[in-house]
Amino acid sequence: MSAGHQLETLLLPPPNPTPDSSRLAVLLHPWSWLGGRMNDPVLASLVQPLHEENYHVLLFNSRGVGQSTGRATWTGNGESDDLQELVRKTISERLSGVQRLLVVGKHCYSHGSMIASRLPLQTNVTTSHILLSYPLSYRPFLSLFSSSAYQTALSALVRNPQSDVLIVHGDSDDFTGISKYNAWAATLQAEAKGKLRVEVVPEAGHFWAGASMDRLEDVVKQWLRRTTA
Repeated sequence: MSAGHQLETLLLPPPNPTPDSSRLAVLLHPWSWLGGRMNDPVLASLVQPLHEENYHVLLFNSRGVGQSTGRATWTGNGESDDLQELVRKTISERLSGVQRLLVVGKHCYSHGSMIASRLPLQTNVTTSHILLSYPLSYRPFLSLFSSSAYQTALSALVRNPQSDVLIVHGDSDDFTGISKYNAWAATLQAEAKGKLRVEVVPEAGHFWAGASMDRLEDVVKQWLRRTTA
């Protein structure tokens, strides 16, 4: 990376590539300060649905995780820069001809959602975002009180007419109450000029344990089929 550190990456091509396999999904893991890494089980559960839609799947460990060097930042600014550079390098050096890019950010999980929301739409590449269990209530803590920068970036994203965003959370999130999520979603829906879909999964908590993980997969599968049709 241009900042001098290296990121451990794993690029998983679809098992049966077709002419439609010019698609790249980049998956961001939970907050590294709480043990997040690219082998996270919820991210792993999304690999097959993405492969079924002919996506190459890029997993990576952020700064200081696994074989990645460097040190995690408290604000997430360095990780946001890394994501943008990693996407550029992957498209230009490892997977030429990408026509569709999907960025998936996951909860504490939700830290990945915050970083993903700051990736702008890419020139000449159709770009979509999936934000899982967005950390609404404790975003200030995760960003060292730079919460407004993340909300500004998310608002700018949904206001872009070319945006295509899926937000998924449970109605029993461990950290953010459903009423707060609903009010936030209503604000985003009012701002949105692109495509914005908010899915609330019944009886799902922040960590997508048990059967809620299957319901999450179903939501993502249905959205992928619509957005890639």
